[in-house]
Order: sequence, then C-alpha cells, then structure tokens
Amino acid sequence: MRVNSGKGFTALEMIITMSVIAVLSAAAVPSFIQAQKKAQLKVAAQDLKATLDIAQSETIKTRKPIYVAYMAPDGNSGCILSSDTNDIDALTCAETSKGLPKFHFEHYSGIELNNPPERSKILFYFKPQTTQPSVNISLTLALSVDPSEQAGVLVRPYAGLKGCSSSQFSSWTTCPSSEEGA
Repeated sequence: MRVNSGKGFTALEMIITMSVIAVLSAAAVPSFIQAQKKAQLKVAAQDLKATLDIAQSETIKTRKPIYVAYMAPDGNSGCILSSDTNDIDALTCAETSKGLPKFHFEHYSGIELNNPPERSKILFYFKPQTTQPSVNISLTLALSVDPSEQAGVLVRPYAGLKGCSSSQFSSWTTCPSSEEGA
C-alpha cells in the first residue's frame, strides 16, 4: 500500500477544504453585501450634504436666497436641487440644465428619499442675510431593501447642516424617525 508522500491533496482533503470554504462564503457574502449598501448610503448622505453646502455658500456669494427643492417627475427617481428662483415650474433635474449642483437619486441605486415624502416642492431656502436655512427639516435617505437603515442631513436654522444616521457612523447624530417630524 502506498503512503501519501506529501506531494498534494488527496481527494478527501480537497472535498473537505472546498466544503469549509463554501460554508464560510455562505456566511460572509450576505454581511459583506449589507456592509457595502450601508457604505453606499453614507456616501449618498455625504454627497447630499456637500450639495447643500454649495447651495449655502452660493447664498454668501450672490447675497440672494437660494431655494432647495425636491423634484421627482417620474415618481421614482428625481433630484434635490438648488436655485435662485422659487418658481417650481422652472426647476428641472435634467443633466443639461445649468446652475448649481444637483443630487440625483439615479446615481445611487437602491437609495430613496424617505423624509420628507412630498414631491415637486420647495423644501426650504437659505436666507441671504445670515445664510441660515429658513426651516427645521430632515432630509433622510433610506435603503429601499431596508428602510430602517437611514442616513441624511439635518437642516437647522441655528445649527446649520449636520449629517445624521440610524447606524453607528462616527460623529453623526441619530436621524429623527418620520413619526417624530422634522
């Protein structure tokens, strides 16, 4: 009888190794995908905050009110945009339209605006004298597969713009739930 001289795997060792790899992969892949979606949600919230920061700085530059609106013409995707006009009919999410940067939801698959639920509406404006937002509002983004996972921007007249999250993103406050209001 021949003894394995260490020149390779036996068929039994190969089957056991492949079984262990399959079990570990089955456990690790779903949690990796969920972590990736949470990271995408955080990036989307950071991009939304950056878009609003630019709108706020435009108020300083132009000394005019800058209006922030949520447009969703097709009901699903849309954008959050800023403009120096409060004419809702003049605002568009088209990539070709000139103006300040827009936050397009189509660039973030599986992420939607959770709060506020209204569509095609002026949400608030930045005051030209103080650059403060006109109202208290929370712009909350959520994963479409897990609406409890949220991140967004708290817009506060005296505190400014601040990131919020339902997860443990460092230095971010907790987003208020839809029932708590703005």
